[in-house]
Amino acid sequence: MPRAALCSAREVRHATRRFLRPHHRALPRPARVPRVRRRRGALPDALVVCPVCGLEFNGKESVATRVHEGKTYYFLLEDHARAFDASPAAYLDRAKP
Repeated sequence: MPRAALCSAREVRHATRRFLRPHHRALPRPARVPRVRRRRGALPDALVVCPVCGLEFNGKESVATRVHEGKTYYFLLEDHARAFDASPAAYLDRAKP
């Protein structure tokens, strides 16, 4: 009758770590979220109006800025800035009386 191979506690821990843990490369990586970089000194402390939604807010709270025809526009949301990039004339015409 053959004897069972005895393992030390260290060998058991090593085998558990090596073979029983989920493989980290098999999992999909989460999508990278781009950082919003803000320069605090460059944003105005005055009230500004988001051209997309028309809300008035403090300029330091803006998430995105765009320059169009030499004028800087401030946005509450990144989605508002993307919509403005798609058709700035539509939002600027709506803002004028």
